[in-house]
Amino acid sequence: MIFYDLETTGIDVMKDRTIEIFALKVEGETKSELHLFVNPGIPIPKEASNIHGYTDEFVKDKPPLREVIKEIDSFFAGQDLIGYNNRKFDNLLLNVEFNRCGYDFKLDERKIIDVYEMWTTLEPRNLGGAYKRFCNETSGNLHSAKEDVKVVNKVYDKMLEGFTLQGKSFEEISNLSSPDDKSLCFGKLLIDDNGKLIFNFGKYAGQTIEKVGTIDSDYLNWMINESNMDSAIKYYIITEVRKIKK
Repeated sequence: MIFYDLETTGIDVMKDRTIEIFALKVEGETKSELHLFVNPGIPIPKEASNIHGYTDEFVKDKPPLREVIKEIDSFFAGQDLIGYNNRKFDNLLLNVEFNRCGYDFKLDERKIIDVYEMWTTLEPRNLGGAYKRFCNETSGNLHSAKEDVKVVNKVYDKMLEGFTLQGKSFEEISNLSSPDDKSLCFGKLLIDDNGKLIFNFGKYAGQTIEKVGTIDSDYLNWMINESNMDSAIKYYIITEVRKIKK
């Protein structure tokens, strides 16, 4: 089995490229490592550099992926994969990268463990899971509003204690729990400097909802009334449209 992680130019598995790959292969008592930096062949956005520290200057003399893909393929051959959020990102991006270089990553033939999914499955991120995790208690009456509020109150106090947050102001804790005030719905929507909402997915990624409304109002109507989009996203779109109409 192989534990591995990628650092990349971004989070679009179809368009972004690998910058760094580190893999730890475990075969019984034997462990071996693969660590490579590659030139992605496209500019590294400042937003990505701010996260991992790698710049265009750093990668300019690194080999392109196609020059080391055979080494990666050999190291990964026949191995199952373990990573953190790898099922939704690293595995998919690396599969695309392999195909781009004319190789087959054989992702469908590998068993996958995503440690993030494993964690949230064994320790659910619902109120009952939080109650068990932080208070070591359970309740058979959750989804009663009165019981839920009591449990949230207890969990909150235990979280402050567990993460050593006692004494911090409400504002400090609020900023800590929601550090990105320019992002909504897990990054699906962004807020520009003028307070306008921007799509961060789909065919109008990078466009404001206001602009999309002027060039393709049918798309907004479809998204609100017919798509299976998350209800929170629909809510923000509707709210933005109403603001624009005012």
